[in-house]
Amino acid sequence: MASTFYGNVRPARLTIGILFENMPNEQQDYLAEVLAGVIAAAQEHDVNLLGFAGGHLYHTFYNEFDTQRNILYELVGPDNVHGLIILGTIGTYAPLHKTVPFYYRYAPLPTIKVGQPLEDIPTVVADEETGTYAALVHLIRDHHYRRIALIDYPENYPYLKPRYDAYKRALADYGIPLDPRLIIPGDWTVRSGREAIPVLLDERKVTFDALVASNDNMALGALEVLQARGIHVPYDVALVGFDDARMSRLVMPSLTTVRQPMFELGKRALQALLATINGEALPQKIVLPTELLIRQSCGCHDPLVARTMACASAPAIHPQSAGNVEVHREEIAAGLAQIIGPTAEAECWAAQLLDAALADLQAQSANTFLPTLDKILRRSVEKGDDITLWQDVLSKLRVHLHPHLGDALLICRAEDLWHQARVFIGETARKQPAQLQLRIDQQNILIRMFGQALVTTFDMDTLLHIVADQMVQLNIPACYIALYENPQPYTYPQPAPEWAQLVLAYRENTLQCVIAPDKPEAGAWRFHTSQLLPSGLWPSDRRYTLIVEPLYFQNHQIGFALLEMGPHEGAVYEVVREQISSALESVLLFREQKRAETALSRAYAEIEAQVRERTLELEQEIGERKQAEQMQQKLIAELEAKNAELERFAYTVSHDLKSPLITIGGFAGFLEKDILAGAPERVQADLAHINDAVAKMERLLSELLELSRIGQRMPPPTAVPFTEVVHEAVALAQGRITARGVQVEIAPDLPVVHGDRARLVEVVQNLVDNACKFMGDQPHPRIEIGVQREQDETVFFVRDNGIGIEPRYHARIFELFEKLDPQSEGAGVGLALVKRIVELHGGKIWLESAGPGTGCTFYFTLPDAPQKTSRSVTPAVG
Repeated sequence: MASTFYGNVRPARLTIGILFENMPNEQQDYLAEVLAGVIAAAQEHDVNLLGFAGGHLYHTFYNEFDTQRNILYELVGPDNVHGLIILGTIGTYAPLHKTVPFYYRYAPLPTIKVGQPLEDIPTVVADEETGTYAALVHLIRDHHYRRIALIDYPENYPYLKPRYDAYKRALADYGIPLDPRLIIPGDWTVRSGREAIPVLLDERKVTFDALVASNDNMALGALEVLQARGIHVPYDVALVGFDDARMSRLVMPSLTTVRQPMFELGKRALQALLATINGEALPQKIVLPTELLIRQSCGCHDPLVARTMACASAPAIHPQSAGNVEVHREEIAAGLAQIIGPTAEAECWAAQLLDAALADLQAQSANTFLPTLDKILRRSVEKGDDITLWQDVLSKLRVHLHPHLGDALLICRAEDLWHQARVFIGETARKQPAQLQLRIDQQNILIRMFGQALVTTFDMDTLLHIVADQMVQLNIPACYIALYENPQPYTYPQPAPEWAQLVLAYRENTLQCVIAPDKPEAGAWRFHTSQLLPSGLWPSDRRYTLIVEPLYFQNHQIGFALLEMGPHEGAVYEVVREQISSALESVLLFREQKRAETALSRAYAEIEAQVRERTLELEQEIGERKQAEQMQQKLIAELEAKNAELERFAYTVSHDLKSPLITIGGFAGFLEKDILAGAPERVQADLAHINDAVAKMERLLSELLELSRIGQRMPPPTAVPFTEVVHEAVALAQGRITARGVQVEIAPDLPVVHGDRARLVEVVQNLVDNACKFMGDQPHPRIEIGVQREQDETVFFVRDNGIGIEPRYHARIFELFEKLDPQSEGAGVGLALVKRIVELHGGKIWLESAGPGTGCTFYFTLPDAPQKTSRSVTPAVG
């Protein structure tokens, strides 16, 4: 078909799209390797690559807003690509009836699928069943395992299950009954591998002597839990994975696994797509072979050690074979390249290493082998390859060259060379993790600095310049950012916003444009979102690989970014996406707030002008009427509050005063009887009870009188140093403090407040007395008086380590005559008095205590003393 990307004219360089869920992280070797294969093929065939990281279909894999990524799938089409590669992992967690239409929606664009095959769409797929069957046969036939557990595909997996089918077929072929209890679903993650072991061992209580996981991630998770439980792999349980992920080679023991040709899948997919675009016929399904890689976790010896002994069985040396190595040179180099792996450099490295070895063996002074090996290893470390593979390469080279060396002296020189090379490879492998960690640390520092730089501004122009500057630091060659017009929360398959506006175009250390969206007069570039970029901005002078990342914050769509591939670590692009999204969200919210404030101010100004022009004569009357109404409402509210308070007060007073009156009345009757009976001891006791009741009534009346006077004769507020208030209050409470042996800690530099000094002393004294009174049996009683700043207000506190108060009583203790301990001294007015004083000062008071034995903290606020002079504030430069 003719793409509309460049019109009907075939461009000099094609652009291929690839759809996948997100840039790969450390647990996504499959995705990383397939992408690497596609990128390598794109470089080889000189085609552009556009990667759309659109997330799992209909599935929130990492967080509840992940489906917002699906909007990118609406941007893919003939306006921006000539053909399409779709990774089957996109639909892993979605129902089949929803995923199938997704794969067909891009027709008639030439399309290749990687993964599970679908009718009418050419698919590149690995022969998963054959590889898994070989692994099962190895466990059954070579190790004689019969109880084999399986960490299977996810539940409700919508496609065929070749790995599960291989498991069933192998058990059936060797007469082993299928036990459903040994099969547990997973979700391809390390976490699900960890969770499988407790289910098998603790919940189902099954025994097994081998465990097969449907991918390496789940196998590695299972290995971690097995080792933590003291179950040794492979001695207690054998373990097999699938994929040959990088970590499978590095763990101890190394993981026996089925190598899925992930790199080749990606490479072959792009080659097949180009063939389709060129009109060539393709088979419906392109199947690539898998390979069983036997390592330690199944119970076999490490193959690397075994292969180093291969030359022990090498053919006997014959003088006439010396020097014949040139005849077999291409064959030897091809064998070495096969071990190195399916990389663009494999054949070149194999030839260089072979030539360098021959040069050193032919002339001792050549000294080319180790330097050549060093250069290759450094490059391999940069790429993150498995350095131990080079031990295999060395063993292979030794086996091939050994029969052709000719004499004992040359053999001795060769053995020295091999030994030096092995030590060299070992040292490089030892240093590789440190080099990798150093690179990761440096990258993390750059990413952290990127995030810190972004949060320092709420200005769009400044933000975009920061993004462009940080792209240089992160080695990302180009970055384009576009914002949607009128974005809405997204649900697939809704259409994406039709229009977008480019706000940043950065390429190779040059800012081609930085456009502020709130300045339309600056000539901002507006374009259809299906174009991804305005015409004329696509790089045409070189091949490119651009990753399209969605920009969103929670369920708020923002736009998208195009990042040119620089670093190989996919996580870099995801972190950059998250940080740019968060920064843009903050800037856009700030901008909208400013716009609203400006519009509101303008509207207010216009209304005020109209009112002044048209109702000048009525303005004063209306203002007075409003003021009177407000005063009336205020007085009504105050009266209602006072009436309610008076009602509560009358009820409480009548209740609490009735108790001593009843006591007096009762014991007066007893007194009369005891006098008539001539019992002087009981008369004295009756009089004592009557006197106690009278004293209690007198105390209640005194405290009520004091409470009623608060606010009636308070002097005008003045600036009061709170330090002086605290020290005076502590001095007044010193008797109780000393009697109880309480240590009082007063914070330095307490602020100056605005209020009535005497009443404030009462507040602190009551709180200190209360803390001493309810200290309990605390062997080291302590009271702390301090201050803290919270949300633009000053909060004072009095904290003790006494008996504490249950949360359900926190509000009650400030009520009049409220006593949690009826036997304690006092009438229960003190905290009500404190609350009234604080509120009359315009503050509030509350209590925090976790319960009995945890102490109490009383917090209260007071107004700051007014500043005599105003200070100028220098606005922050963002």
